[in-house]
Amino acid sequence: MKPDASRHDPAGKQAGWSRANEAKRIAAGGRRLPGGVLPADAADALTTLQDSSYAPSATACIARALVEAARR
Repeated sequence: MKPDASRHDPAGKQAGWSRANEAKRIAAGGRRLPGGVLPADAADALTTLQDSSYAPSATACIARALVEAARR
């Protein structure tokens, strides 16, 4: 089966953009985190946050929750 032409990125432009964006975030003080598996209760909480539009993505939900918790 051929890849969908609208989604196929033969030049890797999306990957290049992602690496550049990540490098900018790290240069601005961001930090790469290791991959892992959330415990079930944390995964449920993350789903609840995403479903309630707390933030636009799982990573954004986690980042916002961390910042808010640290401010308490």
